[in-house]
Parts: sequence; C-alpha cells; structure tokens
Amino acid sequence: MPVAAVVNAITILRYLAGHEGQGVNAIARATNLSPSTCFGILKTLVGEEFAEFDPGSKHYRLGTAPSRLFHVDTRLSDWSRWLEDQMLALANEFETCQGLWEIASERAVLIEVADSPLATRIHLSVGQRIPARIGAMGRCIAARQHLGREDLRRNIEELRWQSPPALDDYARSVADAGRGWAIDEGNYIKGVTTIAAAIADRQEIVRYCITSILFDGQLAGDDLARIGQRTADLAREAATRLFGEQAKG
Repeated sequence: MPVAAVVNAITILRYLAGHEGQGVNAIARATNLSPSTCFGILKTLVGEEFAEFDPGSKHYRLGTAPSRLFHVDTRLSDWSRWLEDQMLALANEFETCQGLWEIASERAVLIEVADSPLATRIHLSVGQRIPARIGAMGRCIAARQHLGREDLRRNIEELRWQSPPALDDYARSVADAGRGWAIDEGNYIKGVTTIAAAIADRQEIVRYCITSILFDGQLAGDDLARIGQRTADLAREAATRLFGEQAKG
C-alpha cells in the first residue's frame, strides 16, 4: 500500500476513534479527503475489521480489530468466560450446539462454541465466518435495524440460502424477532434449525449474537420456543453485564 494511503487510513481511524458513527461524506470532510478516496479506504478498513459499517444508518464507526491488537480487556475476558459457562448449560439441557458470534459489519465471526453432548451433532469451528445478514442472526439484526421490505428482499436475493425463504414469510419472521429471538428452519442450511438472539449495545447496535443450533425435527415447536426464550434471556443478561444496561427487545 502506498505511504499516502497508509497515512490516510491512520487519519480516518483516529477520527473514528473520537466520534460516533458518521457517513462517508462527513468523514471525508473531516479528514480533508475526497469522498471517493475516503470510501475506498473505509471499504478496506471494514474488510479487515478496523472499521464497521451499519447498513441501516449508512454510518461507519471504529471496528473491533484495534482493541484486539493493542490491549487486553480483562472485563471482556471475564464476560466471555461467564457466557461460555451459560452456553454450555443450555447445550447440555437442550442438546444443542451453542455459538457466540461477533458481528463485524457484514460478517459474523464465531468466537466461542459450546458443544451438544450428543454423539451425532452439528459441528462449529471457532474462527469461521458467515454473512451477518443471513439465517436467524440476520433476522435479529434486520429487526433491530427496522429494515423495510426492499432491504429484506435484498437480504434474500444477495445471499446464498440453500432454501431461500419467501419474502412474506421472511418479513413475518423478522417481525417476530421483536420478541427477542429469531428462528431459521432450514432456509440457510437444509436440515438445520438455528435460533438466534442479539446482544446489542446502548445504542441498540448488535455487537454479538448467541445461536442455538440443532437438526430439523430434533425438538417440537413448544421446545423450540423455550430454547428461543432462554437464548433471548441470556442475550439480555449478557448485554447488561457487558454494556451496563439492558438492551431493548
């Protein structure tokens, strides 16, 4: 990367570190860059998780990579250990595979796994990445962002679903996520049911998601609703412990 581009990237990161979410034009004006140059750098920073993009507000903010590189947050480590214990309890009770995903702009990165005690189970690998807008997680995020029908249509058309949901069904399931949890029954991956609950900060931005994953037909509808409610309750408590107050929804 040319030296000038590196300097411009550092300038943008310094600006983002001191400001709440901003649009590309506002960032360009504040850093004395052209909008096209600023956009190109921001796109690279988002891809490397140094910046995050919120498609709802069209704003950029500082990402998660700088804090991971330059300091260790012991509070976050304690929170992760507590949450891993709670996820393991859910995995043992409902025979599900539990995952904790960090949301970084358009991607979700798996950072913790609590495995089901079943001999035949769904396997997740820490570090794997999937689009943040897909499946049950995507429904949670769409509900928090209050996305309109056309945005929901793009979520279906632009992502790889093994069995894409019909728009009306998808919109209804996103609306249902207002109860605190969402479900994907075989749309993202055939034969797999995923329940997700969002962990949002005080600005209602989704930072993490908890998922409960099981095989289609493994449990009945009432049991799925119980898992959903328990997952939502855990996500709310996790938000309170990490961000200092309970997130809405």
